[in-house]
Amino acid sequence: MPDHKGILFESQRLEFRKFRVSQEDAAFLHQLLSDPKVFKYLDGNPSKSIAESKLRIRDRILQEYEQFGYGRLLVCLKKTGEIVGFSGLKHIIDLKLPELGFSFIPSVWGQGYATEAALASLQYGRNTLGLKHFIALIAPENAASIKVVRKCGFTRGEKIKYNHLTVYRYELSIN
Repeated sequence: MPDHKGILFESQRLEFRKFRVSQEDAAFLHQLLSDPKVFKYLDGNPSKSIAESKLRIRDRILQEYEQFGYGRLLVCLKKTGEIVGFSGLKHIIDLKLPELGFSFIPSVWGQGYATEAALASLQYGRNTLGLKHFIALIAPENAASIKVVRKCGFTRGEKIKYNHLTVYRYELSIN
């Protein structure tokens, strides 16, 4: 269902597209990754500038699309086109599995977008990419994300150290 706006797939209220090396995408990523409430449970370093976010898109996110055929996607509201978060699958090299991830701007928290995006991302992973096994790495204190992955059918596995975070490895297999 790709179209002229670069939409890869959609759900009831959301559209999903690849990141682009653009001012708009970099400004959004910087806004998201520099917010302490958002970044609290994310791996890596917070964004320091729009320019740094543009490099992150070019050097990491777009490279993941090229290398693995998938990666995190921007999530836009269908009604307005506003970018409100990212979601999708990211290949975790150490674990050799796709990880479901999602993050949204605080102004849209509590509206069910994370669950809707997670379910749509899993469906895309299964139906379009042919993936059957997924993980989600979530800090034990991140109750909201745990609730989302449980709604998606994930079960909690072992507690592991992933980079600088201690996380639970949630798992889902879809046949």
